Amino acid sequence: MDDNGTPTTTARARADPHDLRYSGRGWKPGDLAEAPHGSAPRGSAADAEKQNWRRDTGGRRRPSAKRAEGARVVKEDGAVLLEVPPDVPFLESEELRDLVAEGRERGSLTFEKIAACLEEVEVTKEQVQALHAHLVENGVEVLAADGVRPSAQPADGQPASSDAQPVQARKPAIDLTVEPSLDSLRLYLRSIGRVALLSAEEEVSLSKRIERGDMAAKTHMVEANLRLVVSIAKGYLGRGLSFLDLIQEGSLGLIRAVEKFDYRRGYKFSTYATWWIRQAVTRAIADKARTIRIPVHMVEKLNKVVHVERQLVQELGREPLSAEVAAELRWTAREVKEILRIAQLPISLEKPIGEEDDSELGDFVEDGDAESPFDTASEALRRENVKAALDALSQREREVLEMRYGLKGHQARTLEEVGRAFGVTRERIRQIESNTLKKLECLPEAQRLREAS
Repeated sequence: MDDNGTPTTTARARADPHDLRYSGRGWKPGDLAEAPHGSAPRGSAADAEKQNWRRDTGGRRRPSAKRAEGARVVKEDGAVLLEVPPDVPFLESEELRDLVAEGRERGSLTFEKIAACLEEVEVTKEQVQALHAHLVENGVEVLAADGVRPSAQPADGQPASSDAQPVQARKPAIDLTVEPSLDSLRLYLRSIGRVALLSAEEEVSLSKRIERGDMAAKTHMVEANLRLVVSIAKGYLGRGLSFLDLIQEGSLGLIRAVEKFDYRRGYKFSTYATWWIRQAVTRAIADKARTIRIPVHMVEKLNKVVHVERQLVQELGREPLSAEVAAELRWTAREVKEILRIAQLPISLEKPIGEEDDSELGDFVEDGDAESPFDTASEALRRENVKAALDALSQREREVLEMRYGLKGHQARTLEEVGRAFGVTRERIRQIESNTLKKLECLPEAQRLREAS
């Protein structure tokens, strides 16, 4: 607020039920966005009750019934604030544990429920985002006060005033709504979030039952660790498989880990299962992410090349050469080029080209096996000139040349073979051939043949 009592930009009211914003006292939909510490939203009965309490008690804050154990009271800008002490992790506080447990049981939480839990706790933007991610991973959906997904209407249900800033025209504050995604993924995350995690003792107990062939124990062990699969699958997004496919392949690796786990070694199951899950996901990417499968060992080499290329781009400020990448990997430049060639993604010849999609990529690709129109026309013209030149010779001279050079589809023959065909010696055929070629050189048809060739 400035000297004239006008609210500053950070304290302007922005009614938007999409956002849970910090107002100095808690997080409520439609409250003042980015309000400074000590300025609480006005207009609610709870706020009026708090103000009356402070007036009657000389400014003391009403004690909260939901303070975390060991919380300390501090003052900032004359306002009394309650902070969770540094030794109590934010997501491990008593209030949030109860909140997450309630959300997992119901499957959803409202803005008001979350705001009531955070009302007496000083939180940052990063902590609110961490809370949102924590709720989503546990299958808890954040809903508006009426139990439905947040809409674009103001908090009071009335249309926004004409002088109000449009929601699309301003940068939103902290948004706790779930991003649009596949309904199947949302339902899956919600279902696995309702299964409690296992302690070390429970893992040992279930492993013993699995050894005895208890399928129910095996199912429980798998379901309790599906969140580990989701966490690992997130790191492999954008490699050719969808998120659900990655989760599916990772779940197969988790089942394999449950079958192979030996509790007698003393380590946690999650440590052991991580390797099986990663192996299943990486093998699936290598086998199914591409139209043309690349062997696993080549995929590993490709990953090394890509990793080194990114490092060299940061160091050199440009795209590295194949020789530079090869020197870093201690390979040959030819090996690097071959790996990069294999890594190229195939393109369909039926891919539409142009805005109207009236042509395909295959229409513009040259066929190396087909003769070009120029060569076809040149060959036809050459045949016509040869035929015209031969027609100027006598029948015997024409037949000798046709048999000697394989013209008109004949196979080329030796002097001896042509001599036997005409009943003369090979020397006589040589003389006829020599005289005929000299005769052709003087014909105008032969001159046109030389010009065409």
